[in-house]
Amino acid sequence: MTSGPSATPDRPNFAFPKSSRLLRKADFNRVYESGSRVPSQWFSLVFAARPDGPGGPRVGFSIPRAVGNAVVRNRIRRRMREAIRLELPGFQAPVDMVFHPRRNVLTAGFPALREEVRKVFRRCGNS
Repeated sequence: MTSGPSATPDRPNFAFPKSSRLLRKADFNRVYESGSRVPSQWFSLVFAARPDGPGGPRVGFSIPRAVGNAVVRNRIRRRMREAIRLELPGFQAPVDMVFHPRRNVLTAGFPALREEVRKVFRRCGNS
């Protein structure tokens, strides 16, 4: 029995591993205190270079209750996570990022959302 699809040359592994997630409150606070903000049509982003050096990016989400109930917030989080997961392999800067999605993420076309994520990743990589 296999535990899921594995990466092959014709099928890359687009996983969103735990090492790519921002989970600790201390990490979120450090990003908020020392980070830069990037506005976007469907979300805002706060990012900061990681002080512990190399490694890929780590991503966290902060979705306020004012956006909607738990079902709406989780749907937004899943949609954002998928767009980010698909763009993450092309971005390898050691940066911590916190995304603040807006409610209109639900009405955004998925290709347009991916393009917006790609744009903010380029800005984070150039800063």
